[in-house]
Amino acid sequence: MVEVAENERELSLLISRLEDFSAKVIAGLAGLDRTGMQQIIRTVVRRVEIDDAHIEIIFRVPPLEAPPAQNHQAK
Repeated sequence: MVEVAENERELSLLISRLEDFSAKVIAGLAGLDRTGMQQIIRTVVRRVEIDDAHIEIIFRVPPLEAPPAQNHQAK
């Protein structure tokens, strides 16, 4: 029981830290100028593929639902 309570406390602390970090990121993004936004896009987007039928964005950061070994593509 003590171990479960300790794990729950650590998880609660982690969630709180992530919420704080998220709030800081959102606030920082809201204050970005055009150049800052372009830098972030260039950081997370590997390439954009365009053809007659669709546009596909290939991200540098893998989506959460994909296993790490797969080719990471998002549309």
